[in-house]
Amino acid sequence: MERITVTAGGRGTDFPGFTNVTLQAAVDRAASLGGGCVILSEGVYRMRDSLHLRDRVEIRGQGDLTVLKKEPCKGSATLWYLGYGHYDVSVAHPENFEIGDGVYITDCEAGGFYATQSTVTYKDGSTLGIAHPLNHDIGCSRHGSVRTLFPLVKGEFVSDVTVSDLKLDGSAAENERIDGCRGGGVFTVGGARLTFRNLTVTDYHGDGISFQQGRDIRVLSCRCIGNRGHGLHPGSGSVNVLIDHCDFSGNGGDGAFFCLRVDRALFRNNRICGNARAGVSIGHRDFHIGIVDCSFSDNHDCGILFRNDNLPYMSGAYTYIFGCTFSDLCENAPHTEIHIPLALTSPEIGSCTFSSPFIPVYTSAKPDGGHLYNCTQNGAPYTNEDFSPTAPAAPFRVNFAETPSDAFAHLPR
Repeated sequence: MERITVTAGGRGTDFPGFTNVTLQAAVDRAASLGGGCVILSEGVYRMRDSLHLRDRVEIRGQGDLTVLKKEPCKGSATLWYLGYGHYDVSVAHPENFEIGDGVYITDCEAGGFYATQSTVTYKDGSTLGIAHPLNHDIGCSRHGSVRTLFPLVKGEFVSDVTVSDLKLDGSAAENERIDGCRGGGVFTVGGARLTFRNLTVTDYHGDGISFQQGRDIRVLSCRCIGNRGHGLHPGSGSVNVLIDHCDFSGNGGDGAFFCLRVDRALFRNNRICGNARAGVSIGHRDFHIGIVDCSFSDNHDCGILFRNDNLPYMSGAYTYIFGCTFSDLCENAPHTEIHIPLALTSPEIGSCTFSSPFIPVYTSAKPDGGHLYNCTQNGAPYTNEDFSPTAPAAPFRVNFAETPSDAFAHLPR
């Protein structure tokens, strides 16, 4: 099938220039013709708003020589009381904003998904128009603020998209934090069949790659390194997720933070090193996760943490950890490589190597049907009386082709 190819960036391209406006024009041109490929030349692209993804458009750069760099943050306190669902905000310093700026709107009660990330559409005195309705009331008495914070690459309810061979530089020292529920170096919500390949996401004041409420997401050969939040944030009911041959190192949160209700995720052949919290964190209703052939080293907390939501058997069911190596700092109690503080259903830990002086696997409640086998600690066989010492007769393995249709029922159609 022949589809359009559009070029952007340097001299002689279809859309010359090194700003987000140029990039967006190229992507929108391809989208207007039903999809195609946008090729970005080498260079540093100054970003005042996100590169917004469009259906059936592939975006391809020249590796780390194509840099999307966030501009410094500007901001203002809000005026008045701003209402949920409104498409405007009032600010004390409108001179700090330009039409087209990406903005993040929040107060001390409107974090997470209650915050609003949008784009300025007009200016009228102290009023800024925004492209999205407010997700929450914003009160100036609650320290309401509007700041030029946004994902460098953003997709909202898009499908059949590939983004590859780019470096995303978040300029963290010149920016403020944006929550991973609404932002990240790469951020998508409600996406389907999205592939991110050979991306370097670094120095972002938030999470490196965050995707929420998505299906059939692929993160391949990416590097989320030196970000101030988590390296990776799969969350909010995402189903059928493959993360393969990636590096999540040196981040200010967890290497990978599996949020709420992630189902059928395969985390394979990844390096998770030197993160300020856990290597991988698994939480409430995250089920059917495979962690295979990964290397964990020098993370401040344990290599793999199952977060305690005080609801036994509601997190981490049918998770398997196979062929991984662990050598972590484990500075927080109970000083363990794999921390299981709640009852799990059918966890499997097999053929793993623990080469640190810490407890390989700590459990505070006996798992239901757990298996731990063929593991070594500093070269010696390792067992744990809470687990069966043999492999399960019928082990669960992530197979995307076998995901039942009702696993997607909570996601956008």
